[in-house]
Amino acid sequence: MKNHIITFAIFMLWIIIGLFLSFAFAEVPPPPDCPEISLNISHAGDNSTIGLTAGTPFAKDKVDGYIAFSGQHVHNGVQGTDVATRVVYAEAGLKVLQKLEFNVYGKALRNSERDLDRQLDGGYFLELHAYDFPKRKLSAGFGNFARHEITELSEDAQATFNWSLFVRKQRGAFTAQYTLTSQSDFSDWEHTLAPSWDFQVKDNFALTINLLLIHADEMTHTSSQIGATYKF
Repeated sequence: MKNHIITFAIFMLWIIIGLFLSFAFAEVPPPPDCPEISLNISHAGDNSTIGLTAGTPFAKDKVDGYIAFSGQHVHNGVQGTDVATRVVYAEAGLKVLQKLEFNVYGKALRNSERDLDRQLDGGYFLELHAYDFPKRKLSAGFGNFARHEITELSEDAQATFNWSLFVRKQRGAFTAQYTLTSQSDFSDWEHTLAPSWDFQVKDNFALTINLLLIHADEMTHTSSQIGATYKF
């Protein structure tokens, strides 16, 4: 009984935190364990939000990975403004040692809240799985990626080569990932923290909370999503 009370209290705390953060879904959805789709719709006064996330893992021979899509549209009726986020992400990995994996990935992003008209990332990273159990996982990775970016305020594209470092931890239904990136000359640092929580309702149905904090270009961006996820 005590564990259920603690779980419910944590869940309510995350909801309260999510309600005070601006709505715009996390830029990279977390890896799914099975094919799943998540939908969230909210309305408060003149503000309305609708978001959709879908993802599926895949495995063939010694290669495994996942493909995910997320999109969200926020409408502010008072100011007559709209914020849109769209992202498509694909990742594939190959084990090179018992706990070491080589991964390649690609991402296409549009985020009007961050003035990004188009951002294309492609790169690789080595991931070390410190431990990997069904309900407890810890891994860390380091890699390099190229970024092609066009902002909404400029027609000129910017191409950069960058380093990335991340730590990802899962304990039960809670998952959190911290990512640190910089350009190849170790300038233009970007910090990202992305925690998520699944509150299981049934075997294939859960309420989900995804939060995102990004600090880049001396600015901090916060976002959240509260929705329902169906796993196939």
